[in-house]
Amino acid sequence: MSEVCEQPEVVSVETRHATEKPVESINSFDAAPQIDHRDRAAKPFRRFLLLAAVPVLLHLVVQAPAEPVFNGDSNRHTMTSVFFRDLLIDMPLSDPKRYAEAYYEQYPALGLLVWPPLFHGAVGVLMTIFGTSVWVPRCFVFACFALAAACLYRICRRRMSVEQSELTAVTFAVMPMVFLYSRHVMLEMPTLALCMVSIERFDLWLREQRTRNLYFAAVAASLGALTRFDAAMLLPTLLLMAIFAGRWKTLVNKHVPIAAAVAIVLLAPTYYVIWKEMGDLHLRQAAESVTGSKSQMLAPGALSFYPAAIPIQAGWVATMFVVIGLLFCCVKEHRASLGVFAAILLGTYVTFTPLAELKPRHAIYWLPAVAWLATVGASALASVLKRIAPEKMSVGLPLTAAILIAGTAWGSFQSNVFRVTGYERAATVVLENTTEGDVVFVDGWWDGNFTYHLRHLDATRSRHVARADRILYDFTNVPSVDFQQFVDSDAGILAAIADTAPACIVFEDPQPFGEIPLAAQMRELIKSLPEQFPPLENIPVRSTVPGTRPFSLRVFAVDLPKLNAHIQQLKTQP
Repeated sequence: MSEVCEQPEVVSVETRHATEKPVESINSFDAAPQIDHRDRAAKPFRRFLLLAAVPVLLHLVVQAPAEPVFNGDSNRHTMTSVFFRDLLIDMPLSDPKRYAEAYYEQYPALGLLVWPPLFHGAVGVLMTIFGTSVWVPRCFVFACFALAAACLYRICRRRMSVEQSELTAVTFAVMPMVFLYSRHVMLEMPTLALCMVSIERFDLWLREQRTRNLYFAAVAASLGALTRFDAAMLLPTLLLMAIFAGRWKTLVNKHVPIAAAVAIVLLAPTYYVIWKEMGDLHLRQAAESVTGSKSQMLAPGALSFYPAAIPIQAGWVATMFVVIGLLFCCVKEHRASLGVFAAILLGTYVTFTPLAELKPRHAIYWLPAVAWLATVGASALASVLKRIAPEKMSVGLPLTAAILIAGTAWGSFQSNVFRVTGYERAATVVLENTTEGDVVFVDGWWDGNFTYHLRHLDATRSRHVARADRILYDFTNVPSVDFQQFVDSDAGILAAIADTAPACIVFEDPQPFGEIPLAAQMRELIKSLPEQFPPLENIPVRSTVPGTRPFSLRVFAVDLPKLNAHIQQLKTQP
């Protein structure tokens, strides 16, 4: 993917000597002349901006994420990547569907068809080389972040000075939401990277009309849609880019429908399978949400939700510069950049505002444009300061840039870092007390984290995980949605557990996010029967995830003969 952003035809644009004549404008927003880059302080200023990114790397190393926990998604992204790794190693060509079903029965923590599979497949390939460590997908996500920032820089560099382009890229890099999602195994950053590749190539096609850039944009768009459904924001964004550039007639070009057909061909097989197997769930997610909220499509307050979320996404310091940028973005100096970034803002807004699930992370795709607005604000403020005190404010832009970067980065560093530890130790205890082929009965909100570590640490790939929320009860996404209870008595709970013939039981105690009554009943029942469930270890879990209460992981052995005898005794009681 990095090669997409290194096409030879644009190298001259980014390395052109400052004294060369700027490229003539080709669209209605490019009427403003190119900025003179002959600034004596350019090299020191660039070094300053590049050094500003160092704290990001230091923070990633010093406060590195621990186990793959970010809501319930991160561990499933990791485990699904491990599945693709094992699929490539085993190569079950005769019946891959049966292989996938059997794998899920053994390790029920996969996200197959819940999300498109490109990220998991790509990371699975890397895992065949580097192993199943969570650092493989984590480094891949960080590389995607770097790709997104590089594409943003290229887009800016075609229209802005070196200093402004670098300021935009660094501001984007240190925004709280970008900082957060470049650290965890989530799909937003890989999708954003592919969207930025598509936008950058499409922008170059509009400027130079080189056909290969159009096809690059189409392929990148389809790859983004194969990573996460959010890439649908590219449809309005690319259309608006052509309109704002005054090049909408180029969409009649014969290569446009061909490029669209290529993208559809790449998407169709995967999306057909997803629609066939999980279509109802995805439609429901868009129309009414399955996260327990009361949201619905076009809900009251939706129109202002994402603009109001910018302080959460970008931080308050950047937001203040964004407000200034909104006031000055239409002036002659910045008009050349307005079209592409306005398209990104509006394309993101019209895509996600109507949907039922309103979450700030869905609008992460407009943060490159938000960073540009913050840079416009910093440049405008520097100009104002220079006019007020021309002798004292000769370093106006470095000063406002320092405030913007330092303030935004400080907000990111002060934000909560998701760190969870303890599940790896629980998996280790289980492996020490089980043999090949044994079953482990698990109940917990982060059961996927335990499942991943059990698979990662078990070189034989022989243990099996039985989830309580498939045996005792069930729900969709959160307990408040479609909850079903399959047993209700102590005897029923114990019989359901005994049917799985587990060698060990692992559960979170207490439940970290509130009580499911049946799950709480099961916990108390197991703790009250030490002969049938000999305790092995109580592992304190360290968690910085907001909303979690202190809890531990309880690991028990299972004496099946005594358990079955106790069940029979319960059945004979009146």
